[in-house]
Amino acid sequence: MKFGDELLEDGCYFVRHDIKEPVTTVDNNLVQSCFRIVDSFLKDYIETEVKKVSTDKVDNLLSMIGQIFSFAIIWSIGCPTNLEGRKKFNVFMREKLTKLGV
Repeated sequence: MKFGDELLEDGCYFVRHDIKEPVTTVDNNLVQSCFRIVDSFLKDYIETEVKKVSTDKVDNLLSMIGQIFSFAIIWSIGCPTNLEGRKKFNVFMREKLTKLGV
């Protein structure tokens, strides 16, 4: 998932260099928050002895994974800033997602 790597790395760089955070964060916590959000969407796709996940459901997930990942980046990496920073991050993400075709 190349776009995920690029969005994470570039998103963290953007936060460090182009916007202000009221409370300073570190990259690994931002990335961890991102993956926790992604995990919350994947919970329904974990098979157990009682619950099996159909191929159609997995295919549906695969078609949405780019949107899920983008959502998670916005609400983890782009959130710990002020209103002005969120506006800048919004422009940054829209440009990145358009470039990546997500």
